[in-house]
Formats: sequence, C-alpha cells, structure tokens
Amino acid sequence: MERDYQGILKSRFEARRLGNPSYSLRAFARDLRVDSSVLAALLKDRSRGVSRATAIKIAKRLGLNEEEQRLFADSVDAYHARSQSARDLARSRLEARSAVKVKSVDLDAMKVISSWHHLAIREWVGTSSFKLDYRRMAKAFSITTAEARDAWDRLRRLELVERDESGRWTAKEWVRTPDGTPSDVLRRYHGQILDRSRHALENVELSERSHTALMLPFHVGSVEEAKRLIREFRRGFSKAIAASRPSERVNDRVYCLSVQLFPLDEREGQSTFEENE
Repeated sequence: MERDYQGILKSRFEARRLGNPSYSLRAFARDLRVDSSVLAALLKDRSRGVSRATAIKIAKRLGLNEEEQRLFADSVDAYHARSQSARDLARSRLEARSAVKVKSVDLDAMKVISSWHHLAIREWVGTSSFKLDYRRMAKAFSITTAEARDAWDRLRRLELVERDESGRWTAKEWVRTPDGTPSDVLRRYHGQILDRSRHALENVELSERSHTALMLPFHVGSVEEAKRLIREFRRGFSKAIAASRPSERVNDRVYCLSVQLFPLDEREGQSTFEENE
C-alpha cells in the first residue's frame, strides 16, 4: 500500500476516474477543497506544499481514518514543513510507524469492482466450462482478449484465484469492498449488472433465468432493516443452492443474483420528469 502522500493522492484520483472517466484534476481539487494549482504541484513535483492542518483536512476528505490522517500529514511535513527540524521529526515519526498500513485505495481492487467481468471470471473458475484460454474467456463474457488477459492478471495479483496442491485453479473468497471505494465506482458496477440483466431478459430462454419484481407500500425508515434482510437472504440463498446441488452435478455456468430496492415515486420537488405541453 502507498505510504507517501503523493502516491495516496494519485491512487485516489485514479480510483475516482475508474468510475467516471471524465473526472478531472479540477474536480478532484474541488472535492478536496484545495486550489487546483496547489494539488497539481503536490501530485507532480512537490514544488508547493500545504500546512499540516490542511493536510489533515485533505486526509479526512480522502476518507482516511485518524491514524492514516496523521501518517498522511507526516508524509506532507517530511517534505514541506517550514523548518528542517520539523521535517526531520516528521520523517522519524514515519519510520517509527513503519508497521502501520495505509488503506489507500488499491487500484487493482477498484478495477475489479468497476468492471463486472472480473468477478464473473473468478466464479467461472469453479465451473466445468473453465479453461485458462484468453480467447475462450473473452468469448464467454463478450469482452476482448486483452480485457480477459488483464482481468486474469489482476485476479492473480489480488490472489482471488490460485492453484491448489493438485495444480488446479480455484477461486478465493472476495472478503469485502476496499475502504475508500468511490461511490461512482460502485454505481458503475451496479449499472453494468443491470445492463447484463437486461441482456439476459432479451436473449436468454425463460427456462434458464428468472426475472421477478415486487411493488409494495413502504416507509423510508425501514430501508436499513430491508438491507439487513436482503443480506441474510443472499447468504442463505448461496448456501442453500450449494447444499441442494447433487454431488454428481458439476457447476457449468456463472449466474448473477441481483437484488434492487428503490422508490418508484418521486419526492415532491425532486422529480426529474418534465411533462411535454
């Protein structure tokens, strides 16, 4: 993980661009509430610095926890503190905290989240259809051969796929979404899943899919409880499907269970619909 303030800033900026390719340095500066010229200098050649107080504010806006904020500020002070003694003191604190891991956004992990086919390929490893052939992989998921190769390399770097003792490729559990994942990255991922759902709706036989919907009156205060119930359902569904499969039946496809809960009506004053006259 990055421990230098410049590397942390760069990784956060690149992670946000994954979810929104048009996201600019000026937009990043706006979100961090710093002058764009100052941010550009911090990212490029360290020709300009910021105070420790400002560094802490930037670290908070990056979503770092308190220990990481101090480490980020020390990294800034090590280069930009006004006195040599303050710079030396900051460097000694950095060395003393060398065991602290900075949870800067892992770009490989962000790319796995921002492009649906990574996790699909990871699941494909557990099917009878899997073969480490990039052309076959690309055809299976309607991506390019280059995308298939890059995705596989990324899954290996993150240790989401590995060889077992027999030399067979296996998938390792995806623990959780990395800290600091930008919301636009997650929106992009879920948008892609909805696109794949629509594709299946139009191209997959009904006998091989299920699309259902339920509309109901609802109180917005129940959303958190609904999320909890959905999490429990997902876990139970996965376990029940695995337990119900006869031992002689080998998994042969990769499926996606996608659950959405959202309001259908617009709040007063928030409607995006304009009626044509």
